Amino acid sequence: MIREAYEDSDCRSPILFLITNSVDINGLISEFHSKVISSSSSSKIWYFSLGKGLEETVEEKLLKATQAGDWIILENLHLVQEWLPNLEDKMMKLRGPELNVRFRMWITCVPNDTFPESLLEKSIKVAL
Repeated sequence: MIREAYEDSDCRSPILFLITNSVDINGLISEFHSKVISSSSSSKIWYFSLGKGLEETVEEKLLKATQAGDWIILENLHLVQEWLPNLEDKMMKLRGPELNVRFRMWITCVPNDTFPESLLEKSIKVAL
């Protein structure tokens, strides 16, 4: 499932996990990264379990990750609904030579009706 989502994605398409049960996404992605990716590159994984107060830090790391070709995991997007328009705006600006093709964004959210439609449309969706 992780491999298929990765292969379907690119640096501009986040991988969105719609979660209904407790799943260790960080563990699954880290294991895949160490087996498949880290042996051929120096990319890192940045992990954030979101809640109030991390948005600015995430935005800074997101910019660095896009340039370095790192991966970023954003867990619990449903807890920061008011920040999602900012995330969408940042993602819309991911263009040009400053965007490393190895970059990937992995995000998780519980299903809800208020999740931004444009973010859903751009994402590779995986239900867990």
